Amino acid sequence: MCVIIDTNAFASVFGKSVDSIEFKPLLDWLEDGDGCMVYGGSTYKKELNNASSYYKYIAELKKGNRAREIDGSIVDNEENQVLLKVTSKSFDDSHLVAIAIVSGCSFICSKDSSANKYLKNKKIYPSKFRVPRIYRGLSNINLLQKNNIQKNCTYCRIQNNKKRKKAKKK
Repeated sequence: MCVIIDTNAFASVFGKSVDSIEFKPLLDWLEDGDGCMVYGGSTYKKELNNASSYYKYIAELKKGNRAREIDGSIVDNEENQVLLKVTSKSFDDSHLVAIAIVSGCSFICSKDSSANKYLKNKKIYPSKFRVPRIYRGLSNINLLQKNNIQKNCTYCRIQNNKKRKKAKKK
């Protein structure tokens, strides 16, 4: 099961902020539990470049098969479609919606509460897509339970199936 981590939450998730205690359960879930971070696309990469001190954390997650990068061109194309649906200049998280749609992930960690009205807008997503749940701290710890997280993250399911098949062959 996967999560999309907005770059505005990196300091909190990766232990470099005063509110890191609020996000420690999410980090533990990523490192030792059922979690997997998904990311991708040009906009996310630009934001990641501005937060380059967190590369090492993502690299460690990738090494442990706990972070997966989605094909950027697919995310970029989907982001363009999202931007056609939402034209508000205050909406700057279209890339998160695009990552969710492409991956099938419906779990986002973000500290931007002003993005809620967009991230939770059913009209932006394909029909039957589960609107993302948002982790903002300890009050959302219940979201880290298996039954509360989308089981159909296409990207993680495909990757995990490939990993399992390789393990069986060995």
